[in-house]
Amino acid sequence: MDLAVNNYWKQFKHFKKDDIDFPQMSSYWLVSTMNLIREKIGKPLVIHRSFDPNASKASAHSNQPCQACDFHIEGGNLFNDFMEISRIPGITAIGVYPYWINKGFHIETEMQQEHRKYWIRDESSQYLPIATWTIHHILDNS
Repeated sequence: MDLAVNNYWKQFKHFKKDDIDFPQMSSYWLVSTMNLIREKIGKPLVIHRSFDPNASKASAHSNQPCQACDFHIEGGNLFNDFMEISRIPGITAIGVYPYWINKGFHIETEMQQEHRKYWIRDESSQYLPIATWTIHHILDNS
């Protein structure tokens, strides 16, 4: 099983087991991706939630090993950070949450998913898709 167990944690420069609830349930690939995001952005990430035993079965937070994480970036810029995260391979979903107390993100690293999904949760808690072609157009021209 692809769990980030004790010996894996030594590989991560920016994260310790104490940084994530239920670290034994977090996918090695997820924590590795979070470490890469931290490297690319250059600012600390604060993890809000990864594996959640109380999450609905439809939630990626209930998967074992967990491949989803909610977090914010200390001193970050939501748009710039979103664009940088969008460039990182291996992320299969990115949610943007501009109305959290600390504006942040949800990412997923599910290996079996073929196409990346993007969404934003608006002020009324509605989930709105972000068109993939829009992201690719911005990335290709920046």
